Amino acid sequence: MTFLIWNVRGLNDPMKQSSVTKVIRKLKVEVVCLLETRVKIGNLGSIVSSRFRDWTFVNNYSAAVNGRIWLLYRGGWKVEVLHCSDQVITCLFEFGEDVFYFSIVYACNGREDRKRLWLDLINYRSRVGSRPWILAGDFNIIRCPQESSDYDGIQTVSGAMRDFQDCQEILDVVDHPFIGALFT
Repeated sequence: MTFLIWNVRGLNDPMKQSSVTKVIRKLKVEVVCLLETRVKIGNLGSIVSSRFRDWTFVNNYSAAVNGRIWLLYRGGWKVEVLHCSDQVITCLFEFGEDVFYFSIVYACNGREDRKRLWLDLINYRSRVGSRPWILAGDFNIIRCPQESSDYDGIQTVSGAMRDFQDCQEILDVVDHPFIGALFT
């Protein structure tokens, strides 16, 4: 199964829509998570029906007026949405014997707003139990200063970074290595 998680920073432009669908086809993606689409709910139907007509579509417009998170999937997956907020959609994915939890995150910029997300994820941890859980997306915070393009060797860990580190530790999750260029 191939996942694509992309902060598209706008999906209203037909050229951007075309670029996204070309990448999806090229990579043979089965699960697509598009963040920060900036698509108003009135334009949602035309984009999904023209660009993603063979896909099943989940979004968080009910919790965020600007629909910050789009989750699209295809294939034989049975997907149950378990939780939806302005910052995260959590689902249970099943295909035969394969079962896992998946949370797609687009965190708010403010520390206090992100604290709500950390609590949501921590509270959800007990439901996940020992099953596999994929947490992915744009957390709008870095774990340590070295992850910043303007790191100068002397910056310290901020309170917001510490919040994120604490959440990761409580959740007992690891940061998967990324593929691609740094700081793009």
